[in-house]
Amino acid sequence: MKKKAAKIFTAFIMTAIIAQGTVMVAILDETDSGLDVDAVRTVSEGVHLYREKVHGSLLIITHSTRILEALHVDETHVMENGVIVKNGGAELIKEINENGFGAIKTDNRT
Repeated sequence: MKKKAAKIFTAFIMTAIIAQGTVMVAILDETDSGLDVDAVRTVSEGVHLYREKVHGSLLIITHSTRILEALHVDETHVMENGVIVKNGGAELIKEINENGFGAIKTDNRT
């Protein structure tokens, strides 16, 4: 429960910073980890607000595509052991959901 509260608090702080218009780049590192559907929605709303008010860039680091499905994604990059193994657009998220990360790793090694 504390982890969820901390994540939601982080989203709240991000929203407060966004309201001041001071951040041009936001990095969200596994913000969706351990969150339920409602909390992911809250974070997604903060991201939408950021894009609307600041028009800045976002780097979202995640092991799950759940939060990405709720957002407009311009580019997607898959990293393994510190190396980007695949680049794509929003369609890459669908590919990951359908085939898993294992298929992407295999695609790039053959």
